[in-house]
Amino acid sequence: MGLLKCRVDNIKSSSYYNCAVQNITHERVLLLENKTLELDVRQRESFILIAGVDECENENCFNTVHEFLRRSLNIDRGEISVLRANRVGRRTSTNNTRPRLIRVMMSHPGDGDDLMNSARRLAGTNFSLLRDYRKEISDASKQLWPKFKEARAKHGPRNAQQHSE
Repeated sequence: MGLLKCRVDNIKSSSYYNCAVQNITHERVLLLENKTLELDVRQRESFILIAGVDECENENCFNTVHEFLRRSLNIDRGEISVLRANRVGRRTSTNNTRPRLIRVMMSHPGDGDDLMNSARRLAGTNFSLLRDYRKEISDASKQLWPKFKEARAKHGPRNAQQHSE
């Protein structure tokens, strides 16, 4: 009888140990997921999406972006440094009236901020500038936006502010 009780106690202590290890592992996985999300968000700070720019066959997106910046926002090549530019998604049929987004990578995240600040000049046009956020962040923002608008209406625009972090 004593041997059986000893084995049961060993199994119980092993079970508690395994449960504790599993909890620690779960916490570490969550921490790694959060760090990965944070790194991705920081990397995407230098990405901007441009919507509404017509698409041409065999276009050079880099030149298309610089031409768009010059014509629509009065920004010369030297003012903002673009590292990469490419269309997002697959090309669909040629009679598609909606052009694909252009994803632009800036040399410095501050260039993206400057570009977003100049987006007001696009009011009344078919063009728009967007931040390249992850789906999780976009979904959370969509859920929080009505609450933000309600707080702004209730407390005034100076007392209700969005925070990017």
